[in-house]
Order: sequence, then structure tokens, then C-alpha cells
Amino acid sequence: MTGSSPHQLVFSAAPRCIRLRNLLLGMLLGLVLAAPPAQAGFDAWTSNGPYDGWVTALAIDPTQPNVVYTGTQSGGLFKSTDAGVSWSSANNGLRALNGIHVISLDPVNPSTIYVGPHCDGVFKSTDAGQSWIPSSVGISDPCVAAIAVDPATPTTLYAGTRGSGEVFESTDAGQSWVSTSAGLPGDPVLSLVVDPSTPTTLYAATDGAGVFKSTDGGVSWSAVNSGLVNTFSRTLAIDPTTPSTLYTVSGGEVFKSTDSAANWLPAGNGLAGESVDDLAIAPSTPSTLFATTFAGGTVNLYTSTDSAGTWTPAAAGLGESSGGPVVIDPVTATRAFTGTYQGVFLTVDGGSTWTESNQGLAGALPLALAIESSPPHNLFVSTFGSGIYKSLDQGNTWFESNAGLSNLFFNVSSIQSHPLQPGLLYAGNDVGVFKSLDSGASWTWVTAPLGVIPLTVVAPDSNDAQVVYAGGFDGTFKSTDQGSTWSTVGAGL
Repeated sequence: MTGSSPHQLVFSAAPRCIRLRNLLLGMLLGLVLAAPPAQAGFDAWTSNGPYDGWVTALAIDPTQPNVVYTGTQSGGLFKSTDAGVSWSSANNGLRALNGIHVISLDPVNPSTIYVGPHCDGVFKSTDAGQSWIPSSVGISDPCVAAIAVDPATPTTLYAGTRGSGEVFESTDAGQSWVSTSAGLPGDPVLSLVVDPSTPTTLYAATDGAGVFKSTDGGVSWSAVNSGLVNTFSRTLAIDPTTPSTLYTVSGGEVFKSTDSAANWLPAGNGLAGESVDDLAIAPSTPSTLFATTFAGGTVNLYTSTDSAGTWTPAAAGLGESSGGPVVIDPVTATRAFTGTYQGVFLTVDGGSTWTESNQGLAGALPLALAIESSPPHNLFVSTFGSGIYKSLDQGNTWFESNAGLSNLFFNVSSIQSHPLQPGLLYAGNDVGVFKSLDSGASWTWVTAPLGVIPLTVVAPDSNDAQVVYAGGFDGTFKSTDQGSTWSTVGAGL
């Protein structure tokens, strides 16, 4: 919602995980179905969780703050009508559920909602998410990364695209679109905001060319980058009461403008040099902002109550995988939601504390399955973005089994139970192989001597409990002592 940064390295292995997913599931699903204790028949399938997931977008109904929408990486769209206490799926009519990164509500009639599923254009709902229809006629690039609704005339809206780097305008509530991109250089448009007092004034943040401004409703655009450190701008936030004040992220740093983007000044005091990914401004109290950051292997959350003059940490209770999209209650500035790799969290005290808010949110993306060979045949699932889950009741309920896994590397693409030694499991992810000797209660990084190396397929020797193999795009390795030492194998592969 940066140029080259450590955060990008976390996601760089995602395509490899996805490519391996089908192979892994094809192999391991056979194992699961062949195990009598876990067999439930082939007539119907039910979703038993895990009930959380990687949250990629959030939005609050401006007239009913208890109504919240969240987009997930793999479960599509969810809706809560009780301020995040519980969630229900809202995917009827959506075609692509693998990544909803933008949700935009009509500010006058919030039952009208626009979403951008991953590279599937724009979809529209007029019944508060109960049903969806495609709404992309005229948009030539389906990879929509930003949607902004004109607050004065909500039948006018704008969509920014990632692939072609264009802005499209609709004046008929999404029925048709035309490109309004004169002056834009073609870099991905990742964020759009409309000046609430002068709706013909628009701002666009691009990933490679900085911030652009239009004063004629998108007919023409010009760069407004004076003072920015570089041209990689991820997000924009505009003060709803003083719209000449804007915030953006340039090269991972927060910048502020008080003259309608003519000039920008640094506004990151207290962020300790951490790379900022996202910003949110409180509609009722615009001096309050939230920022999610990444640095040194940790994703964090910060808040400011003095218009970005200073920032203070605000991640207590978010756990090991904090940070992500943030949305603030339109009435109460101390109440906000944030999305993480582990689901949705709520604060009611301005970020001092956070509580999990995931009931019914089934957004985890399974990558591999394993059943322990010894009774009671516990079931494990490894996921993209949420680590490992364990079930003691054949998949009816799940709980996290991530103790010892690094907070950065919750993309676990392989998990195997050793058939000869009860309680022994191996899991492969983007940094190597982890081992558990206690049925997943704790994990140890056993390929640490090899350094950080993606080993996304693990295969224990079914005839020797000491032998395990691990492979990835960087080679194949063998251990004859349950992972204490490793040697390279596979010459000629």
C-alpha cells in the first residue's frame, strides 16, 4: 500500500510457496484421506478452520461503526456487524478470493461497496456485501490497487491500477470507466485520495514516480515530490477537516505536507528509522494517526496524537506478527482495527493494548497437511502467512502450534511427521527446516548452520529415524542425525 526493503524479502518467496502448494497438497492430501481416523467421507466438505488469516484490507462503515469489513489473502471478504466480535463470509458473487487488497465504501450510502480482488478488476455490492457483481467495464488493467469515492458525488469514483499505472474514472457508480491518466508515467498507482472540500482535486501515490496531483478531476496529472527522499510512495492520507494537510510514505519514511502537496517535510520522529508500510488518519480527530512499520525482522505499529509530530509504539498484544492495514473508528479515534498475518485485532484505548478479534474469520491458506502415524493421529496443517496449526479432534477445532518459529517466517510450505518416532515432526519454510520432538508444542531451527536458506520440501526417511532430507530452489541436503548436521546431496539433479 516501497522500493527495495527487508519487507519485500519476506514476500519474495511467496510465489515459490504457491508453486509448491499444489504438489504438496496433491501428495499429502492422499496421506490424509488414507488415514482412517481422519476420514470424513467424500460426499461433502466442510470448513473447519483454522479461523484466522493474513488480513490485507480493512474498512469501517462511516455511519455504523460496528460494521467492519476485512479482506484476506486467501479467504476473500468477511463482514462483522458486532465490532469484530464475530465474522461471516461475504463472498457471494466474487470470483477471486486470493487477495482482496482494497475496500472502499460509498460515504453517503455505505451499503454500496467497491472491492478490488487480486487482478480481477472491480466488484460492486449494493446490499452491504450480501452479493457482488463485476463492475470493471472500461478498465483495461484488472490489477486494481486503489479505489477512491468522491465524497460529494459518490457516483464518481476512481481506480488506480498496478500493472499499467493508470487511473480510471467512473461517473456512473462503476458501470463504466475511462482512463484519466494524462501525465502519469505508468508506475503502479497504489493509493488514491480525493480532497473532500474540492473533489476535483485528487492525489495519487505511485511505486516508482512519487506523488501526483490533479486539479481537474483526473484529466491531467503533475508530480508533487518537492522534499521527498525518493519516488517510491506507498500510501496517502488526507486530513478530512484541513485537506491541505496530507501524509505520505516515501522510501519507507513518513512525510507531511501542509500546502496541498506543494512541499513535503519529514514527519517520522519516534519511528526509529523503521520502514513504514501504511498510514491511517482518524476521521473524527485528524491529529491521531497510526503507522505500521517493518525493521530488523519485526513488524510494528506506532501511533501519533500530534499530527505526526511524534510517534510512540502501540503494538502491545499484537503478538509476533503485528502490523498491517489499519482502520480507525469514524467517531471514536481511540478505537481502531488492524490486520496482521494472524488475523484482526481491536484496540479501544488508542493502541495501548490490542485484543484478538478473529471468530469466524477463516482466512488461512493451507499449504501442506500431515497426520501423526501414532495414535491419536493428530492432524497438522502448515499455512501461508499463519504458521502451523494442530488439531486433536480430526480437524473440528484448531490451535496455533508456532512456538519457536520466527515471527518473520510463518510461510510454512511443508510439514512431515516421522513414521518411526512418535512426536517427531519436520517443517520447511523460507529460512530452512524446523524440528519438533514434542508433537508440535515447540520448534527448533535445525538448519541454522546452513544460514537462511529456503528449504520448502522436507522428507524424513521412513526406514531410519535419524535421516531426513530437505530441498528447495537452492539445493538438496541430507542429515543423518535428525538435523544436527547437514551435507549437500543430489549431484546431477
